[in-house]
Amino acid sequence: MEVNRFKDQVWDLLRSISENMDRAFRPFTEKEKLTMIQARVLIEVGQCGTHTIGSLGKRLGIASANASALCKRLEKEGFLFRSRDGQDERLVHLTLTPFGRSALERIHTAMKERYHDVFQEKDQEKLDTILNGLYTLNDLLKRMGNNQPDQNKEASI
Repeated sequence: MEVNRFKDQVWDLLRSISENMDRAFRPFTEKEKLTMIQARVLIEVGQCGTHTIGSLGKRLGIASANASALCKRLEKEGFLFRSRDGQDERLVHLTLTPFGRSALERIHTAMKERYHDVFQEKDQEKLDTILNGLYTLNDLLKRMGNNQPDQNKEASI
């Protein structure tokens, strides 16, 4: 397949997947008065138990300043605790509040109830195929990203 055709198809599919994920999951996050990215923050912190602003930003693929602004708002709304590290005050640790854990649990429960039948229709082999395809795409894009010319060499030419 030609590179530009591949790129266009991947971009179109990823945009469509993003729109469909938003359509499928937004009703649950909106019930808790959360945006999709705010819910993603809660999910990340909930899965790890704790994060720093920097590690969260890296995990979500956003700048630390944006992660910090998101977390300040979530703290103000009662979903997160933010605390400075005792050894290094530059580090801000994040944990879920009981209210944040409860909101996340309500989202997970509502999604399980709503989509249980959809996942019963798909057999595990098909779900594994979907995930394996996404992992394969991610690995390919990593390899492509690592295969970039040295920018210093280009500048000197």
